[in-house]
Amino acid sequence: MKAYEVARDIVEGSTEEGIVVETMRIDLCEMIQEELQERGFFYSDWQIATFMTSLQTKGFLIISGISGTGKTKLVQHYAAMLPTPRPVPTVTETQMAVTVQPYMRTYGRFIVPKRILQIVEPSLPSESHDVTLFFGGKSQPCRLYHYPGSVGVRGLLLRGEARRWFVERFEDGDHFVLEPVMGSDQEFEGFRVTPEDEWSSESQPESAVELSNHLFLSVRPDWRDSKALLGYFNPLTETYAWTPFLRFLERAVRSYAAVDGLAWFVVLDEMNLAHVEYYFADMLSVMESGRDAEGWTREALVIVYPETAEGDVPPRELRLPPNLYVVGTVNIDETTHAFSPKVLDRAFSIELVDVDFSDYPPTATGDAPEMSDAERQALLTAFTRNGRFPRIDKAEIVGYVAEHPEVRDRLQALNKQLHRETLHFGYRVFDEIVTFLAVAEENGMFDGLGENAAFDAAVLMKVLPKFHGSRGKLQRPLEALLAWCLNPDEPQPIVPLPQPGAEADSLAAFRTLPYVLPKTAERVLRMLAELQQDGFTAFG
Repeated sequence: MKAYEVARDIVEGSTEEGIVVETMRIDLCEMIQEELQERGFFYSDWQIATFMTSLQTKGFLIISGISGTGKTKLVQHYAAMLPTPRPVPTVTETQMAVTVQPYMRTYGRFIVPKRILQIVEPSLPSESHDVTLFFGGKSQPCRLYHYPGSVGVRGLLLRGEARRWFVERFEDGDHFVLEPVMGSDQEFEGFRVTPEDEWSSESQPESAVELSNHLFLSVRPDWRDSKALLGYFNPLTETYAWTPFLRFLERAVRSYAAVDGLAWFVVLDEMNLAHVEYYFADMLSVMESGRDAEGWTREALVIVYPETAEGDVPPRELRLPPNLYVVGTVNIDETTHAFSPKVLDRAFSIELVDVDFSDYPPTATGDAPEMSDAERQALLTAFTRNGRFPRIDKAEIVGYVAEHPEVRDRLQALNKQLHRETLHFGYRVFDEIVTFLAVAEENGMFDGLGENAAFDAAVLMKVLPKFHGSRGKLQRPLEALLAWCLNPDEPQPIVPLPQPGAEADSLAAFRTLPYVLPKTAERVLRMLAELQQDGFTAFG
């Protein structure tokens, strides 16, 4: 297993040549295995290598398997090994976070949330009047007026230096904390606006809330649209109903914009309890819109709400950052929905079905030393490929194919076999398989697992998941795929397989053949056995 070399913290002091930089060499698989086993969980080297390389290639992963194999725990514990966000302060009952919207900077005004108005209402005259706005160590008289067309809604019109400061200090989507300023006699004196970043540094540590870099969401059967993830505008309260996912997504966006290098993980537990195409459709479309040179998706999530929405509202458009990783866990039974080709084509799919008790349970002592900050940062640097995050880079694909032309030839041969049954794949799958191989070559996690281990894993995850159907539909393509696994360079038909109605164990002779791609062949044989027994099969 290749050790991965990353830059460590800069050592204080200097030499005649300049600053001394210390490096740390880590064996990724060994480090991850040790940490997981200390937490009482056991995974094979192949599972760890496949899991991490899939996420490094693309930020959308589906993990299926039998219950109790640690699908969710793998993601949660892996995320916990990485550096976590800094704690953030919270507002009190007399304060409120407000999102900067385009109209605020354009017209120099904003709506004062009703919760803030209720605090000072007894001190306010019924007509419009001037109040003092405190900002950036200065103050300025501004106009508090009744918002036209809305009963009980008041706006604050910024003037002079306050307006210039507001427009220059904030960008659309930024946040500030609004609070009333009360005098020593508890009389209302005005409002204070504090930018969020200044608020964070001035707040008391005891008011801070710990943030996690991973979010666990249990999918519910009644998720029929995007509201479960992206929230909605509540017309009764005239506020936006945030969801944990949307709040988490916004933090990931800010994190990437701040170039802090952190990775953010969302776990959709039992992802197929509801139709993925219903609640995840907007996310799927945006995730597959491509990414610009900076890593943001080319298209944005569009969030709709009226201008009169009060207080803390999300940006009207959110482009997804590459530091966001979405992992869905799947149990296949009669209570769940099958994935459509649209979903499977856009994700890597891993099965956790192999269970080996020979080395179980792991000898967790519970007293292993905590990972150091340098180790966490080293793992993060390796995982994010030095801050590149997952991306499909055409130049990288061209370079890899030029060095490994046999990969293109093998995939071309496979696609030719599957085209006859309309089960062939497109350019997206080709690009993702090649990118997976390039990432695997870089991280070295498949070294020692077999010459074709990475290629085997990529084909297993990107080609087989779309195989679901009857014997009449899948028998011949699965036989062709099995022959290809035996010799992907020059696939030739193997001896006739058992015919419909034969016993499942009649495939035993085919399990001992010297397959070049044994993992894919093993899964194909399982599916052929299911066809013989049930007349139907599906991946997962």
